Amino acid sequence: MQGQQRLHWWQTRTFVVAMVIASIVPLLWPTIPPLVDLPGHMGRYRVQLDGGAHYWLADWYDFDWSLIGNLGVDLLIIPLAPIFGLELAVKLIVMLIPALTVSGLLWISREVHGRIPATALFALPLAYSYPFQFGFVNFALSMGIALNLFALWLRLARLGRLGLRAILFVPLSCALWVCHTLAGECSAFSPSRRR
Repeated sequence: MQGQQRLHWWQTRTFVVAMVIASIVPLLWPTIPPLVDLPGHMGRYRVQLDGGAHYWLADWYDFDWSLIGNLGVDLLIIPLAPIFGLELAVKLIVMLIPALTVSGLLWISREVHGRIPATALFALPLAYSYPFQFGFVNFALSMGIALNLFALWLRLARLGRLGLRAILFVPLSCALWVCHTLAGECSAFSPSRRR
């Protein structure tokens, strides 16, 4: 009679939202998130956005688009940088990564167990794992998205919406691959054992 049991505080939506918000708190203060490889990415984004406007930059750097499985932040920066500026746009995207990771971990836990077990909270520090802290932002973003997509995959299976799942996950898996190849490969081999 799990449906009739009272929810514990860590199983409520309020707690999940609080954990998602708490996951971004360490990134609120610094202007540029202190991730090792991020300044190199930001330099590439500046060249990408410049479009040849500065001749001295064009003398040393060139930017040619190509469809590869490593473009997550590169594509998000295009609409966000003109609105927020490059630095704030990067910061907002980087803040999204731990939020996606935490929400994905908790959502998967709920789908697998029916409720969030207390032990799921031990997984939340993984939002600040080594790849994220080192600044592998495309990889970290894609893994946060992949966690949420896997939770959606499980949810649609639980609800018996297998046709909808098949229709949704063809474009979603392609978009995930563009974000980062490794997450696309991980999502391709994550079948649900439920129904």
